[in-house]
Parts: sequence; structure tokens; C-alpha cells
Amino acid sequence: MKNKLPFFIFALFSFAEIAFSQAPVLSPAGGGSYRDVIKIIDEISPKQRSAIINMLRSNEAILRSANKIATQANTTATAFEWPLKQALGYNDNGFYGISNYVDEDPTFPNNVLDYNCGKRSYDQSSGYNHQGTDIFTWPFFWEKMATNAVEIIAAAPGTIIGKSDGNFDQNCAFCTNCDWNAVYVMQADGSVCWYGHMKLGSLTAKAVGETVAVGEYLGIVGSSGNSTGPHLHFEVYTNSTYSQLVDPWAGDCNNHNGQTSWWANQQPYYVPTISKVMTHGAPPVHTDCNTGEASNIKMNYASGDTLYVGSYYRDQMNGEQATHRIYYPDNTVWQTWVSVFNIYYSASWWWYYLILPATAPTGTWKYEVTYNGKKSTAYFTVNNAPLVTCPLNYTFITSNLKGTTYQWQVDTGSGFTDITDNIYYKTTNSSQLQLTPAVPTSFYGYQYRCLVDAASYSNIIAIKFTSNWTGGKNTAWEDPFNWSCGNVPDSNTDVVIKNDVINFPEINSDAVCRSTSVSPAATLTVNTGFKLTVTH
Repeated sequence: MKNKLPFFIFALFSFAEIAFSQAPVLSPAGGGSYRDVIKIIDEISPKQRSAIINMLRSNEAILRSANKIATQANTTATAFEWPLKQALGYNDNGFYGISNYVDEDPTFPNNVLDYNCGKRSYDQSSGYNHQGTDIFTWPFFWEKMATNAVEIIAAAPGTIIGKSDGNFDQNCAFCTNCDWNAVYVMQADGSVCWYGHMKLGSLTAKAVGETVAVGEYLGIVGSSGNSTGPHLHFEVYTNSTYSQLVDPWAGDCNNHNGQTSWWANQQPYYVPTISKVMTHGAPPVHTDCNTGEASNIKMNYASGDTLYVGSYYRDQMNGEQATHRIYYPDNTVWQTWVSVFNIYYSASWWWYYLILPATAPTGTWKYEVTYNGKKSTAYFTVNNAPLVTCPLNYTFITSNLKGTTYQWQVDTGSGFTDITDNIYYKTTNSSQLQLTPAVPTSFYGYQYRCLVDAASYSNIIAIKFTSNWTGGKNTAWEDPFNWSCGNVPDSNTDVVIKNDVINFPEINSDAVCRSTSVSPAATLTVNTGFKLTVTH
């Protein structure tokens, strides 16, 4: 019989203690509003704006004389796609939030109005009224920036008419005479998009005068220029006079283009989302500057360990609730509870901690949070069970022993040997080994251990690559958006198909995977003329 120890939670602040679906309502041990900790704002000074416009006009004149830009007239609004995407291999359920819209009120200071007649914007006493949409990455935006997890992409096809690079990209406060890294694109209708605050050295290799397609890579989200943290400042003008600003969001209080949306599919004002769930080795820390942020991610535990679990939200809405469940390896529930939200936050995070049973079953456990009808899941292992991970992701293996010195080793099939930092491994001399996204799936089954204080070995942990079918987009096996790992399985990836999804997979081209596990009532269809090769 499974040993269920008490569920220890210490509350720093309270939520309503009511019953919901027979699960207790529990107060988190910590967390709060992301925006209260990190106030994302930026500013382009009149001097900087003038320099940018002069540069763009000069470049445009040169390009027109070379017949690289035809004379255009802005007759209709460009239909923008979303200007951010996750890099290959990154698979957060949600990876951004919106901190600020265009300030529609020209007076200042402290007189703000967004397109929806709300207050999600800002102005400055200097006379600056925010002129773009600020889209911040979330959660752990410094970590996302360091690992190039979120890419800035072209919202519409066009011609690059300006680039600026070489500027410091980790600002967490306003700075004097600091410029941003940015790409400027002119669309076919003559409108111009400014993509600002990019990461140093991340800009597209394409030169001024070259064209980009919709969705094409432009750079990485950073914090260059007058910026308080990593985000994309997306600013739009109707034409290259730069006299008519566009607010892409149609709304009653949009004083620029009114009810004309420039988005192909305009998002709602609020998008309640469970962005990510994680398991941690210590409480997660969010701060405004790079030196303070700490995800403290942990993926493998031992019986009796303290398990920290974190859930991260976009547009946490008043009156809503999230259901938390932790599952044993046999998919039965170990713990379940509910969190009730009574405050709106544009982004928030909450963490709890539990003590794993003294005789916890060995295997892969699951932490799952359901919010607004959507689920987000994190897997973790207990004792010496293989660590289940995604291809092309960062993977973290933590030593169960503590000491002063650490040396990680790997067994690829011929015995354990020491490893050093390289393209595959980082922090090989610390208590936690990082496997980088460069690790190929051919490492499936490799075993790792740590020599602590040159005397004792940690538990041996093997890795294996598994992707769960989500069917989040459609039924196509070949579409990476339908897989939990954000990429299509290969010959070294185990596939899991459960029956709690809307769309079941159909194979419409020759496919391959290492193994398949299909739950009862779930289906996997291989259409006529194609085959699925299972390598093990």
C-alpha cells in the first residue's frame, strides 16, 4: 500500500479556504505578481527617435534609388501575425505576456489610456507616451534570453530598411545615451514596423535591402537600450513619414486607427493561461536584474526529499481557480488541491512545497495544473528511475549527495568516465549537471553519476527521450505543435498517446519513433500509403 505522508504547506498569505471538487483549497508558500517585481517599461528619447528616423529615411532613399523598394501607398491595414515564437525544442504552454499597450492619452504624466479604455500602459514625466506594444517573455525572462528560447519573427513580409546592433542587452533600469538593438521592416503597403530591445549579436544575418517572409527569424528578445527587462517593443507607422502611429489593437479607445485591427487574428484583451508548471529544488526567485533571477529547476528526487512545485500564469483572473495534482508513477493521484485567485495579475507565479514519502515509489511522477480548461504538466523522477526529458531541451540532473567538490561522469556503454564542460554538458563540477539542447537523441539510455568529495558516488540516473501527444493544433503527427516537446519524434524518442486529448494523431507521411504507448480508448491512425517504423 502506498505511503501517503502529510502534505506540508506554510502560507505567507491566504486564499479563501473553501471546498472545490472535494479537493482542499491551499495557500501557496510564496509567489505573487510578476509585474509588482518587474515593471517592464522603456523609453525612446526625442534625440534617439530623431536619429532612428534619419537613419531609416537615408536607407530608404538609397534602397529606392537602387529599385529595392517600390513606391507604395498605404491603402489598407497590414494583417500582422504574432511577432514572437518559441525556438525549436522549447515547449512552454505559454511563453509571454503583455505589459503595456500604446498610450492613447497624449497628456502626461500619469494620464494613460489603452485601446480597450483600460490603463495597461504608461507615460513619463519627460513627455514620453508609450508608442508600442511591450511583450515580455515569461516565466524566467533572463533565462529565456540566455538560452535563446524566444525568437522575434517578422509579423508581415517586407524589406529590411534598418538594423542596429552592438549595444549592451542586459539593462534592468533606464540608462543615459544607451541605444537598442533593433530591426526595422517596411511592408508592401509602405507601413513600417520597429522591432526593438533585441539581444546583442542575435539579429538576422540578412542585410538592409533584403526581404523577409512572414514568420522569418529577426532576432532574440533582449533588454538593450532604455529598458527595464527583456521584452519586445513592437512599434508601427502607417508610412515612412513616421508621423502617423498605428496601434495594431482595434478598440473603442484607439485614437489612431479606431476599430481597424492590424492583427490577422487579434487576441482578446485578457488571455488567461497556465503558462508553465515546474519542479524546483528551492523556491523560484524572480527579480528585475539578471543576477537575481533563479529558476532553481530540479527534475530528479529521492524518497523523503522536499519537492517544490511552481505554477506560472498569464492574465490570472479574479474569481478563477487552478486545480493541482501530483501523480504516482502508476498514474494514481498522490496529492490534489485547489488555488483560488481573487486578484487580477497580468502575470503571476505561485509555489508550494511537499515532502515526498519516505518510501516513495521509484519511477516517473507527474505534476499537473489545470487552469481555464487547459492543462500544463511537468514530469520528475524519484530515486534512480530514468529521467524523462524532451529532445533539444535543457535537462538538469541533480546529485542526491552534497559535498565540497563534484565530478560528473557518464557511462555510454563502456563504463563511467569523467566529463568536462563542452557543447553537450555544462556545470560538470557542480551539484547539478546541465545537459544542453545540443545533446542528440542518440544519448538515449546514457547513465550519469557524480563523484562527491572524491569519495562517494551519487545515485545513477539514465536519460530517455519521450514526447507526449497533445493534439493541441490538429491531428497531424507531422506538426510539431501537436507534441509536448515541440518537435516531431525521431527514432530515439518514445511516444505516449493518452485518451484525454481532443485530437488523436494521424500519420500522413512515413514516420518513425523508438516506441509507442497508446492508452485504452486512444487511437493512432496510419493512413493508407504510409508507415510508422518503431525501432524498439
